[in-house]
Amino acid sequence: MNRLAVAGLAMTVAGLLLVVGFWPLTSVSGADLLASKNGSQYNGYTQGSQITVHERVIDITFTNFFGNPTTTLYLEDGDPSTDTFLNVRGDARTVVSPGDVIFAFATLQVISGFYYWEVASPGNVHLSWPVDALFYGIMAAGVVVLGVAAFRKR
Repeated sequence: MNRLAVAGLAMTVAGLLLVVGFWPLTSVSGADLLASKNGSQYNGYTQGSQITVHERVIDITFTNFFGNPTTTLYLEDGDPSTDTFLNVRGDARTVVSPGDVIFAFATLQVISGFYYWEVASPGNVHLSWPVDALFYGIMAAGVVVLGVAAFRKR
């Protein structure tokens, strides 16, 4: 068996699994957050629960209420009549723009019976394209190695 072909196949399959499975297995989408929302609460989550959110940002607002800067990231959730959002402590406008796909580490907070997801700082909000590019790169490198193995002279 050709070791180069096996290595190429392994890289291609690993890249494909990362492309298709990584985000759904390790994060929550805006639609998932909307589905778990029941009034002012989130079913299945308790105060202090931590999640990774992976979703497209559709709008951003910034407020500075009594010296507490907060950025609100409105997420794509599949329902234009409902807002699904993350609050970020600080000014995240330099980190993310509307239309960006991000991943962020959020914690469920409660104030007066109102539940909301909060990101500790703008440093916990990341664009997802570098991670996605790495996954697609692994898969593409595997395809190239397979091609080299197929056309290599023995």
